[in-house]
This record gives sequence, structure tokens and C-alpha cells, in this order.
Amino acid sequence: MIDAASTARGVLLLALVAGARAAGAQDSRPSALESAVEAYFDAKDDADAERRLEALLADPAATAENLLAAVQAARGDVAGEVEDLVPFAGGFLGARYAAPKDHRRDGPRLPVVFDVNGGQVYEHFRRAGGFVAAFVPGYTPTQFSDEGRDAFLKVLLRAAHRMHGDPDRLWMTGFSWGGHASFDEVIHRPHWLRGVLAFGGGPRRTWFRAFSVLRGVEVRMFCGASDDAELIWNLKETATLATTFGYRAELVLDADRGHVFPLKGSERAPEIVASTPARAAEALEQALSAPLVADAARVESPWLRIDAVKEERVAVPARVPVDGAASPDAQRRRTLKAYEKAVVRLTPKLERRPAGTTLTLTADGVTAAVVNLRAPWFVPGVRTTVRAKGVALYDAPLAVDRAALLRDARRTGERLRPTLRAVSATF
Repeated sequence: MIDAASTARGVLLLALVAGARAAGAQDSRPSALESAVEAYFDAKDDADAERRLEALLADPAATAENLLAAVQAARGDVAGEVEDLVPFAGGFLGARYAAPKDHRRDGPRLPVVFDVNGGQVYEHFRRAGGFVAAFVPGYTPTQFSDEGRDAFLKVLLRAAHRMHGDPDRLWMTGFSWGGHASFDEVIHRPHWLRGVLAFGGGPRRTWFRAFSVLRGVEVRMFCGASDDAELIWNLKETATLATTFGYRAELVLDADRGHVFPLKGSERAPEIVASTPARAAEALEQALSAPLVADAARVESPWLRIDAVKEERVAVPARVPVDGAASPDAQRRRTLKAYEKAVVRLTPKLERRPAGTTLTLTADGVTAAVVNLRAPWFVPGVRTTVRAKGVALYDAPLAVDRAALLRDARRTGERLRPTLRAVSATF
């Protein structure tokens, strides 16, 4: 059983790391360890990155505390425009970040918005201020692919770290396919985003079956009233289902306009982002503790990554019989109803007690997953147990796995809320 002194040591460790981050932000000279960590994160080739990782782990200075501080440390100017070469898939993404000219690292953190359309949407809002923008000009991955989802999220998370952004107020926006991609991201990388601003784009009909992961998300939709009729129906249904699934939604239809941008109401986008507060910590933890519903493998939240599923469980019927005499709305909803069972679930039950923290996993159709014990939800030194199928996969005072810490930060770009240890589970 963990005692109060051990818990205090874990909290003290995170406090020391936070203090090191604050000191590092004011000192423009990175330590040798910080420089080596940055070189690892910025390595283009994965093989080169692994060599750098081995050297880092062999460095006597690379203690868990020092590595945590180096991972979370951020330097450089945060005002104006910054270019960033983001290692991804064996190459680089040429990302750009833009912040108000008065933004300071010692000032408030700002919300961060990723523009899927490579900065084209941001151009309409750049004078508004109040947020950090992130985009990759010219990058158009295959739509609705894990490549795109991972790339967009990594750039967004790197921007939050580099530009003094608020990890609790991350948004995605885009027009047309960018609007579709924004919904794709918030559904298949759930609980990372505070909200989406979709212009002339929306969810695919097969995604409605996973809408429970939108709990607590802000959804703002703008579309021309004479745009595609099926798209508009999907957007209206998204607004209708908001109360059922616990997210907030607003749809603005621009009369007599089609598939164009900007649209009526779109000028409100910067104010929406700047004025929307972060979710309360308790509400976010409740969302993360709810069943993670997935329509495929590779769905990932801050805590859980579903790596493999029973494929037959997520296959939707090729055709859904409907009543020809029913209204078009009834026929569409009959189709959505037929898709509802084509999902899998991974449910984390989190229990916090004086003796420690226990996370118990229950799988329904999931065959392999990874648990990321991520700060601040999990604390070094506190006894932490991860259980699945009645077996303890990890049961000890939480110790930082230095390799897992570095690998996850390189893979995801998440350095503000780093993974302290990763635990694999099979079902």
C-alpha cells in the first residue's frame, strides 16, 4: 500500500518539473540534455531517431526527472509567424504557426486552431487575434486516413507546445474536405479537441454510430443552404443529436449560397474560439473514463489507443432495407439505426483511492490496445494498477519509463501532457 509520503513525492516531482519548465522558458540557453532531446524529436529518419534515443538513455544526466523537464521545456519567441519542420512518415511536414504580436510565453496560454486547408481558412481570420493558428500549406493526405489524422494532430500538439498554447482548447477547422476532416479527427482522435469549426463539410453517415465520443465537444457548422442536400441533412442531424450525446452544436445555413467560403456567421469563428473556456478537469476526466467507441482500429484518445479489433464487428451492411413509403428522414434514420451495432468498445474504469489509482479495462470487440499513463491524470510515485481480463498488467508505484516518454512525445507531438508509461493489453 502506498503511503502519504510516497504520494507527496510524486506530486513534488511534477512540481519540480513544472518549475524547471518555467526556469527554462526564461533562459534562452538550452542544456546539453535539452538539445539532445530536441534533436531526437526533430530527427527525420526513424532509424536515426532510435540511435539518438539509445544515446540519450545511456546519458547519466538523463534521469526521469531531467527528461520530463526537457520534454516539457519550450523556448523561443511565440509572437508572429514561426516555421517548423515536423518529422512524419519518414519525411517532414512544413508546418507554420501564427500568433498575435503581443503573445508572450509568460502570458496566458491561447487556444490553438489547426486549419486543414493549409492556411486558406486562417487567411480570413488572421486579423482577429486571440488564438494561435497552425497549418501545413499544400499538404493533402488521403481523406479519412490514419495518415491525415495523425499528421493533423501531431502538428496541432507541437504548435501548442512551441507557441504557448492551451492543451485544453485545441480546435480544428476547414472548408469542404477540411470540414469533413475536422469531424473525422474529433471522432477518431477523441477527447483531444475542444471543438470543431466546419465550413461546407460534415460527418459521413457511417460516423454517427460513434457520436458518443463527442461528449463535451463544441461543434459549430456553417453551410450554404443550397449546398449538397445530403450534407445539409447530416449537419442538421448532428445538431439534433447534440443533447442525446452530450455535446454542444450550432448550425448556420446561409440562404441562397452553395458550396462557397466565407459563409454567413463565419466571421464569428475567432470569437467562438477565443471565448470558449476549457472543459472543467472533472468533466474531461469523466469523458476519458467513458467507453471509447470505435468504428475501426487505430482510434486513439489521450489515455487509450485501440490497435486491433474484430473486423466483422465494425463492418456496416452494404445495403439497408427501408420502407419505401416512409419519409426521407425516416429512411435515413433507419440507415443510421442499422449502423449502430457496428462498433467496438474499450471501457476504462478509473478508481482513485488512498492506496493508489486503478484503471480496469473491459473490451467489447477490441483485441489489442495500449494504455498511456499520461500526466496529469497519473502521477509518478503513486501506486498505479492497470488491469484487464482479471490480470494486473502493471502494479507498482508509477515509475517513468524514459523510452516510452520520449517515443510517445516524438510520435504524437504531445509534450505538455507526456506519457509516463505505456501498458499494452490484449483481449
